Amino acid sequence: MTAKPPGVDKPDKAAEPSPPVIPPVETNGQHQTHDEPVKTD
Repeated sequence: MTAKPPGVDKPDKAAEPSPPVIPPVETNGQHQTHDEPVKTD
């Protein structure tokens, strides 16, 4: 039962690094798809 709590903490920590990876991807997509259409408009 003591090994269950730590197991849940591990997956939680792995999900933390995931969010930070999304910001860089959104910035790239917004710069190429948001900057292009907005500038052309």
